[in-house]
Amino acid sequence: MAAVPLTGQPLTGAPASAGTHEHQLPIDPPFAPPRVALYGGSFNPPHVGHVAAVAQLLATAEVDAVWLLVCSSHAFGKDLAPLEQRVAWCTAAFDVFAPGRVVISTAESTLPQPARTVDTLEHLRAQFPGTRFDFAVGADVLGERHAWKAWDRIEATTRLHVLGRQGFAVPQGYRASPPLPPVSSTLIRNRLRAGLSVDGLVPSRVLPLLSHGTDAPPKTLLLGAGRLGGALGRALESIGWPLTTWRRGLPRPSEEQLAEFELVILAVSDSAIAEVASWVTRPHHRVLHLSGAEPAQCLRAGPAASVAACHPLQSFGPEAPIERFQAIYWGLEGDDTACDAGAQLAEALGGHTFRVSGPTEKLLYHAACCVISNGLVALADRAEALMVASGVEEGLHALAPLAEGTAHNLRVATTAPSVLTGPIARGDAATVAAHRAAIRARLPAALEPYDALCHEIARTAGRRTASTSRNEGA
Repeated sequence: MAAVPLTGQPLTGAPASAGTHEHQLPIDPPFAPPRVALYGGSFNPPHVGHVAAVAQLLATAEVDAVWLLVCSSHAFGKDLAPLEQRVAWCTAAFDVFAPGRVVISTAESTLPQPARTVDTLEHLRAQFPGTRFDFAVGADVLGERHAWKAWDRIEATTRLHVLGRQGFAVPQGYRASPPLPPVSSTLIRNRLRAGLSVDGLVPSRVLPLLSHGTDAPPKTLLLGAGRLGGALGRALESIGWPLTTWRRGLPRPSEEQLAEFELVILAVSDSAIAEVASWVTRPHHRVLHLSGAEPAQCLRAGPAASVAACHPLQSFGPEAPIERFQAIYWGLEGDDTACDAGAQLAEALGGHTFRVSGPTEKLLYHAACCVISNGLVALADRAEALMVASGVEEGLHALAPLAEGTAHNLRVATTAPSVLTGPIARGDAATVAAHRAAIRARLPAALEPYDALCHEIARTAGRRTASTSRNEGA
C-alpha cells in the first residue's frame, strides 16, 4: 500500500492489502464470543502502546477476544486519517495475535452521529445479546470521564479495565494495570511531520504505510548540561535529532564547526545568555534560549539572523526522564523563523506551543508559571509542617498523591475554580474554624499563611459560584 498522510479525504474503494500475512483480522464479524473486551480509540496511527494494551488485556482480563473500536470521528473534533486507512493500519499492527483473538469493529460509523461509547455499547449488546462486553479505558482518558456521555450508565453496566499511563494519576476508587509504554499517536505524528524516525514506536508492519514529513530537523548545537539542558539533550538524542552538545570546560567549537549548525540552543543560566550568544552565534543561525523570564532580545548580543525564546513549561529534577517533555506546552517569543524552529522541536518531542507578543507578556506568563510551580513547593512545605505537627512523619509522601490528583483534575478542567473542593467550597465554616483552633494550639506560626490561603480559596469559590449561576441562567 502506498503511504498516505495522517489526515486527508476519505479513500475511495476498499483499502489495499496491508501486506502478506498468515491471516487477516476479522472486521465487523457476524458473531461474537461469550466474553469480549472493547478497546476504543482513533488509532491515528496505532503504536506499540496499543499492541501492549491488547496483549495485557488478553493475558489478564479473562476475555476471549479484544475488539478494537475504531472511531469514525474524534469526540473533541480532532482531525483524523480516513477510517478505511486507520482500519488498514490496525490490520497490519494487530495480526501478530492468534486468529480470532483481535477483531476490528467499525460499529460506531454505522450509528447516528455523533455516536459515543455508550451508544456503541448498547448497539453491540443488542446485536450480540449472549456476549458480555467489557470496556478498556486508559487512565489518561478516565480523568475526562465527566465529559463523556452517560458515563454513570457505562460504569453501572460494564466491567471496566483501566490501563495505566505514565504521568497520569488513577482517580480514587479505580485500579489500573502497570503503565503502558510512554508512546502516543500525537508523538508519532509530530515526529513524522518533522522527518524523524518512528522505528520502535509503531509495529514494523505499519511503518511502510505511514508518510513522512519533508522538514528534516536542523543540525543543532545545544549549549549547557544542567538539569534542563541535560534532559533536553537526552530527549532529542532519543528521537534521532541531529545534535551536538557543549558545556563549560570543553573547547569552544571551531569556526568550521559553527558553520555546520543551523539551530543553536542555549540552555545556560539567564545571566550567561548574552555572553554565550556573543561568541557562538553566526548570521545563518536560528538561535533559541530556554529561559522563562528573559526575552528573545537578549540573544541580540551575537549576529544571529533569527532569535527566539523557547521556554518549556515543565519542572526538571536531576536526571529527569525524557517522558517529561511529552504533552507539555512551550512558550515562544521572538522572530518568526526562530519561533518556527522552536515549534518544530517542541512538536517532535510530543509537545504543544503558544506564542506571546513581547517581553512584558512573557514576564506575565512566566510569573504564572512561578506561581503554580514554585508556589506549590512553598505550599507543600507549609502542608508538611502541619502533617508533622499532627504526628505524621511521612507527611510529604502522603500528600504528594493528593497534589498529583488535583493536578490531573486541572489538566482536564476548563477553569481552575471548577476543580475546587473542600470545606470552603461547600460553605463549611465550622470545619475551617476547627482547623484554625488546632493550628493556633499546635503550630501558631502557620495560622497567618493558613488564613491568607483561605482568603484566596474563598475568592476562587466565589468565582465558581458566579460561573455556575451564569451557566444556569443561560
